Amino acid sequence: MHLNISAAQVETAVTPVTKAILITHLFGGIAETEAIIAVARRQDTVKQEKLPP
Repeated sequence: MHLNISAAQVETAVTPVTKAILITHLFGGIAETEAIIAVARRQDTVKQEKLPP
């Protein structure tokens, strides 16, 4: 079961007022980091990856 948001979901969720995208890896699952960063670059938003301690 994959609980992380996909890059396609991020693409549809980003609006002109989106200021940042926070990438979080949940329950040992790895988010589509590179694809989400590509979305952030296309949308000209800030991206931040949250890594577990």
